[in-house]
Amino acid sequence: MTPSLESNTPEVEVLKRLNQIAVEIRFALQRGKIEIASEASSLLAPTLMQWQDTPPVDDAEREIRAAIITEIQLTLAESEQHLNEKMLVIGSRLGALSRGKRTIAVVRSQNPRRMGRVLDSKR
Repeated sequence: MTPSLESNTPEVEVLKRLNQIAVEIRFALQRGKIEIASEASSLLAPTLMQWQDTPPVDDAEREIRAAIITEIQLTLAESEQHLNEKMLVIGSRLGALSRGKRTIAVVRSQNPRRMGRVLDSKR
């Protein structure tokens, strides 16, 4: 068992909750569930504020907190990297769509629709 799971003080429990939120964000992003990641990320700030209101009691708790915080930082950094990669992919797709729409608009403007009957030469 890691030292991060040994202590059950209320302060450490809040940190464990922060870690759980960070893990949920990472899993949601990996599954492409942006809505779930967004909901989970909205829980980060209030939970962090709750934790910041509680100073560490002793050196052992400081070490436990440091271990959990390091784990949280790594998880959130991984999530950030994953999200940035997804944003680049989506940005390139949007750019391609935008260029395609401009191309279609140019072609349509150069070849206006003709009114009237279209004759079928195969009849």
